[in-house]
Amino acid sequence: MRLTFVTTVTHNEYVGFLRPHLASLGEFHPSDDVIVYYHDVSHDRLVALHRQFPRVTLVPQGLRGAQSKTKVISGKLRFFVEAIQPLPPGRPVVFIDCDTLLCQPLDLPP
Repeated sequence: MRLTFVTTVTHNEYVGFLRPHLASLGEFHPSDDVIVYYHDVSHDRLVALHRQFPRVTLVPQGLRGAQSKTKVISGKLRFFVEAIQPLPPGRPVVFIDCDTLLCQPLDLPP
């Protein structure tokens, strides 16, 4: 059964955490879907992420105007809820922070 991993990255300085996170997902769950909601990440970093991880879906959070980092980061639960809306019913979803590494595949019941 396919999984969908959903995470957020806010601001350029957190992209350094995101890269090893995405690499670990690719290593242990190469055929599963990964969605990253982003905010305030520069175009050049987004292009580099897309080149390095072409299977990852990058979605802008859609925030407008100046937002404090605290408000953006704490609001990620809203984007997690948005992320599951288009998924098929019953599809297992893993909400995971961008500074988390997998060290082995997640075991799920068949």
